[in-house]
Amino acid sequence: MIHRHLTRAAVAVIVALGGSAALAPPALADSVSVELHADFDSDGYADAAIGVPSENIGAIQDAGLVHILYGGPGGLGSGGSQTFQQNSPGIDPSIMDDPGPETGDRFGAALAVGDVDGNSIEDLIIGVPGEDRGLTQDSGAIHVLFGHVSGGLTGTGSITLDQELASSLSDADNEPGDQWGAALAVGRVDSDFEAEVFVGAPGEDVSVVDAGQVWVLQFDFGDFRFDTFAATQLNQGASVEGAQAAGDRFGSALAIGDLGTDAFDDLAIGVPGDEVTAIDNAGSVNVLYGSATGLSTSNDQLWNQAAPLPGGPEAGDAFGTALAVGDFNENAANVSGQFPDDLAVGTPGEDAGEGVAYVIYRNGNSLVTTGAQVWSQDTAGISEAGNPGDAFGRSLTAGDFNGDNQDDLAVGVPGEDGVNAGVGAVNVIYGDRGAALGTDNQQFLFGDNLTFGDPAETDDALGTALTNGDYNNNGESDLLITIPGEEVPGSGATSPGALNLVFGKDTFGIFGFGGLDPDDGQFLHQDSPGIPDTTEALDNFGESAR
Repeated sequence: MIHRHLTRAAVAVIVALGGSAALAPPALADSVSVELHADFDSDGYADAAIGVPSENIGAIQDAGLVHILYGGPGGLGSGGSQTFQQNSPGIDPSIMDDPGPETGDRFGAALAVGDVDGNSIEDLIIGVPGEDRGLTQDSGAIHVLFGHVSGGLTGTGSITLDQELASSLSDADNEPGDQWGAALAVGRVDSDFEAEVFVGAPGEDVSVVDAGQVWVLQFDFGDFRFDTFAATQLNQGASVEGAQAAGDRFGSALAIGDLGTDAFDDLAIGVPGDEVTAIDNAGSVNVLYGSATGLSTSNDQLWNQAAPLPGGPEAGDAFGTALAVGDFNENAANVSGQFPDDLAVGTPGEDAGEGVAYVIYRNGNSLVTTGAQVWSQDTAGISEAGNPGDAFGRSLTAGDFNGDNQDDLAVGVPGEDGVNAGVGAVNVIYGDRGAALGTDNQQFLFGDNLTFGDPAETDDALGTALTNGDYNNNGESDLLITIPGEEVPGSGATSPGALNLVFGKDTFGIFGFGGLDPDDGQFLHQDSPGIPDTTEALDNFGESAR
């Protein structure tokens, strides 16, 4: 992102790969986080959090694990690494009457980064949407870990919350299948300088089953805790545009950005199962704008393919599955000297799962339909052609990959077929020198042209999650691509998972304008030097990344 006043966090839901059937929201969301710049130890190198929610802890299946890879002169991991799980020192789920990791917790299924405690160092929020509260299955929980100068993240002093611990104003909020923590974001949407943490619960039954809900948690800097009397809930119908319907899954994806011209953050909420003009799972996005007193519902917007965007809703489009914010057309600075954002929306179920991505631009103090773009692999100038099951737009991240002070958009295509089926790919669409995104310098990245990685294999699913940052602190943004289906050479394990980190080039690179270098990067997995733990079957390292 360009000149942010707070680290942005965006989360996208990942639906099971493969097949040509239209995508529907999953029963238990595997949330992927998309983060732009995290520096947990304030050393100037971007760091990354990698979720492994399918990791077994001993004999406990799918308990989940999170790797922290610290940036350094050699890129990710060269500054050290850590792992966290629910038995790590200081992380105490016993506050919820649970002893630690449990089957199906999926610790790390969602991740968000932001300065929660106001010390100008990024903190990490970890979602555990499969957490059970006693006999209440999959009600969900979150852990908040705080960053420190030099030392980085630690479990000591961390905060654990579920719905009942987060609110003093209501009881019995934990219900089976709520999946509280399946999506996360951090921002400041009002003038009190206290951070807000946004928690999606797409399985929440409000007036109908799986309508979905988003919680707004207020952090109190002075008391170093969350104000349990200030927690509020958002859902369609009561205070937010739209009507609740079964399976809407409001809150499946969240993104924070300054989508206006004021000094406040704004919130985009993905509703990929939303019923649009009586069409199931067409999907919508709610946008709520910040103000001096917090999020306003008086001028909120509801975006979908029926209106005001073109395209026409279809069953299973899942508009709103992924969200990202970025300044894609060099917006003028706002009143606080920051550069407002535009919004990208992934619609991976479009046309039997070929997928498209929308970019909605800001004008004045809100997003507008003027200039909106629709991107797909059938767009002129975009590499490859759309095919059922490609899932173009399943993941998104925005960053300045060519150093021109204008954000670019990376679009994950994890179902892309190459020589083998489901190898996955990423399309990178660059900003057009002060205009909107354009195709003049677009790039297509996949296993066989990333020369530092492993050749593409069946069901690698490269591009399942995307994030970016300057991991080697050379002034160029780098792109981190996850490959959770990767068969790590020599491991003998099925789908332990891996990462490709593609370094940015300077402005005298092979493209003449900078950009990402497919010949320079890192291939990382759980038994790479300096990264603890071992490759195991079906770990799917990199299901989420921040």
